[in-house]
Amino acid sequence: MRTCTDSVYESRTRPCLLYQIKRCSGPCTGEIDAEGYARLVDEAKDFLSGRSQAVKAQLATAMQSASEDLDFERAAVYRDRLSALSHVQSHQGINPQTVEEADVFAIHHDAGMACIQVFFFRTGQNWGNRAYFPKADPSLAPGEILGAFIGQFYDDKPTPRMILISDEFEDRRLLEEALSVRMDRKTSISVPQRGEKRELVEQVLNNAREAHGRNLAETASQARLLQGLAETFNLAHPPRRIEVYDNSHIMGTNAVGGMIVAGPEGFVKNQYRKFNIKSTDITPGDDFGMMREVMQRRFSRLLKEHGDAGPSLPDSAEDPDAVSQPGIAGLARPGADRWRQGTDERGADDPRGTWHRRQDHRHRRRQGHGPGSRPRTVLCRRQAGLHAAAARPGALFHPAPQGRGPPVRHRFAPGATEEGHGDQSA
Repeated sequence: MRTCTDSVYESRTRPCLLYQIKRCSGPCTGEIDAEGYARLVDEAKDFLSGRSQAVKAQLATAMQSASEDLDFERAAVYRDRLSALSHVQSHQGINPQTVEEADVFAIHHDAGMACIQVFFFRTGQNWGNRAYFPKADPSLAPGEILGAFIGQFYDDKPTPRMILISDEFEDRRLLEEALSVRMDRKTSISVPQRGEKRELVEQVLNNAREAHGRNLAETASQARLLQGLAETFNLAHPPRRIEVYDNSHIMGTNAVGGMIVAGPEGFVKNQYRKFNIKSTDITPGDDFGMMREVMQRRFSRLLKEHGDAGPSLPDSAEDPDAVSQPGIAGLARPGADRWRQGTDERGADDPRGTWHRRQDHRHRRRQGHGPGSRPRTVLCRRQAGLHAAAARPGALFHPAPQGRGPPVRHRFAPGATEEGHGDQSA
C-alpha cells in the first residue's frame, strides 16, 4: 500500500525507494493497474477487520494457480506474503478465544504513583497495549483513579462493546450507561471474577506492575541526575524543565531551529518544537542571528499565551554552541522582565524592549566595538566602523558588491572615525 501524500503521488515520474525495496506496489507510475491495486486494498481491509483466514485462503489459491501456470516467480511472491502473514499472526501474544471486542484496563498503585495498563482486543486479536501514568492524589483508592481515567479516556475515542477492569469503582453503572448512550449501542463495564476474562485482566495487571516498576526506576535515576545538575550549577532546587536549543542549515539555506524539552520524568517529546527561520536578513552561517530569532519567537509566544508567570517557563535554556555564542549563554534563565517593553536610559520609550537592548550590547561586544572590548582582527574593526556608520542618522552606506563576501571593503561615512570606530583607510 502506498504511504505517500496525494500531492507527492500526483507528481511522481518514477517509482520511489519504497517500490525498490518492495514496500509499495508503485501505483503512482502505473507499476500496478487500478484493478490490481484495488485487490490489495480489499485484502488490507479484510485483514484489519479480522478476516485474516479468508486472506490466507485467497493467497494460497493464487499461489497454486500461478504454480500450475508455471509462473514460479509470481508463485514465490504469494508464498512470501503467506509467510509474512503467518509471522504477524504468530506474534499477537494474547489471543483470547471468548473475547471478540474489548478493552482491558488494570491499575497498579504503589509509592504514591499509579500505572494504568490498557490492552486492546478487536476481532479476537490483540491489537496492542499502552501504559499510562496519571497524576492523582495518593490518598485516592485505585478504583477511584481508574474510574476517572476511563471517563476521560473515552472522551474522544469510540468505545468497544466490552470493557474489562481490574478494580471496582462507585459510578461504574453510571459510566456504562453514559458510554452506551454516546455510542448508541450497549457497552458493558465489568470486573471478571473467573475464566478467560479474569486471566486476561491478571495478565494486563502484571504488565501494569512491571511498567510501574520500570517507571519508578527511571524517575529515581532522573531525579539523581537533576539533583547533580543543581549542585554543579549552584541552583536553588533541581530544575523542573530544561529546554535545549540548536539550529542548522544546508549550505546557508533551509535554516531551521530545534527545541527539545526535559523534565523530572525524562524527555517530554510531545513538547518538542521546530522553527523554520523566517528572517531574510540573517546571513548564511549566522548562528547567533538564527538562535536569536528562535528564542524571540519561543518566549514571546509563551508569554503571550501564559503571561509573565507562565507554567512552562523553563528553569534552564541551554544552547550546545554557547561556548562560541556567549550572548546566547546569557539567556540561561530568561525572566519575563527581559521581554517586557520599557524605556531606555534617557527615559524615552523603547519599543524594542529591555531584552533587545541587552542582546544588541552583547552583539556589539562580540563584534569588537562595545565598552571594554578589544578588537582582535582588522575584520572586527572594519565591521565595528560599518555598524557605527550605519547607525548614524543620514549616514551614507555603500553595500558590498554582490558575491564579494563580508563587507570588509566598505567606505564608511566620515563621522564613523570621529568616535574612534572604523578604519578610514579601508
